[in-house]
Amino acid sequence: MFRRGTSGHYFNHIWFNFPKGPEFRDAETKALLDSGALEIRSSMFFNNDASATNFPPAQASGDIDESLYIDTAHADQINVDPGLVADAMSKTAPNFKPPPSDGFFDVTATFIGAVGDDDWTLGWTAYPQN
Repeated sequence: MFRRGTSGHYFNHIWFNFPKGPEFRDAETKALLDSGALEIRSSMFFNNDASATNFPPAQASGDIDESLYIDTAHADQINVDPGLVADAMSKTAPNFKPPPSDGFFDVTATFIGAVGDDDWTLGWTAYPQN
């Protein structure tokens, strides 16, 4: 949920398996969306909010239509399976190796996602269960 004047530039993310899709709330946040101070680009959205749109239902009042800001014009892919391995959702030993190269992400990167063939999280990252 982006609210209370949230800003930032969110590029090359995989938004996957969240109980609610990304939601924009309030006039201050909308002003930042409209000015470009808040943007989501070149990202994939899959299996969020149990809907094909991956966006939450409209709010009763003051709704902001997320599909106006997250769309193919922003190089986003909606309801496209990112091909993550099953271990990506593991709470004790997640595997963040990238999905197959499909040309979607920034071509100047040497790999897709945050972890390439060399898993930099090994040896210093822990996943304790609270």
